[in-house]
Amino acid sequence: MSAGLVVSFGALGGIGAKFLTPRKKTGGKIELFIGKAASIPQNASAIVHDLSGAEIIVLNTPEGFKAFSNVCPHLGCHVHWEAEKKIFYCPCHEGVFDAGGVATSGPPADAKQKLTAAEIRHDKNSGNLFLVTESA
Repeated sequence: MSAGLVVSFGALGGIGAKFLTPRKKTGGKIELFIGKAASIPQNASAIVHDLSGAEIIVLNTPEGFKAFSNVCPHLGCHVHWEAEKKIFYCPCHEGVFDAGGVATSGPPADAKQKLTAAEIRHDKNSGNLFLVTESA
């Protein structure tokens, strides 16, 4: 009997767990809900996490939402968005990246590096933002 209860609770736990991370499968990809678009003002940024826990910077630009890994490709330091200058800045070696993630100065520019882009989808009907990742 106790084995039956364990199996039942295990099955129910699995059902409940699927609702803890709201996501939608689209082919070989998963859309992870990350928040409302209105929560990120124009030229501002927000940090979200992908399913592996990696930090992603979501940026609201006049052209729409963009997302990038916040890890500098030069030495792995964390970059941050400076809204007033409209740049990503890496404090480790003063690396600078434009709003498209392309290095414009410092060692990352010398090495022709760029921030790793992440796919984001803005559902304008609901105002929801989704981080699009490969399914496991």
